[in-house]
Amino acid sequence: MKVTIELDELSNEFRRKIAEIISIPETLSNLAEDSNWSVRAAAAKNPSTPPKTLSKLSEDRCVYVRENVTINPSTPPKTLSKLSKDRYACIRELVGANPSTPPETLSELAEDENSCVREVATETLSKLKK
Repeated sequence: MKVTIELDELSNEFRRKIAEIISIPETLSNLAEDSNWSVRAAAAKNPSTPPKTLSKLSEDRCVYVRENVTINPSTPPKTLSKLSKDRYACIRELVGANPSTPPETLSELAEDENSCVREVATETLSKLKK
């Protein structure tokens, strides 16, 4: 006997938990389009989320979703470069701390208007040069 459950029939909390633990890229891509920000944020943090989906989530209106994209090890360098232009310093700082961020982008962040962003990007650059 096979039981099928539609994701939209489940509670926000349950969908968020699924997004945190599941490793099926297609399901994660569906959860990344959820109307609830916490579900999208969980999908953005999951390393099994496909890079194309992470790129789309990098444009999410919710800062928490974008934060999770910046710390996801599967986020493509090109997406990190795009996020380095985010209006929120906390996003730029997380991009600057990510070792997958391209060196050119880190160099730009090392000259950011925010001192925390500059410091983190400079530190990451120096670690990459070692």
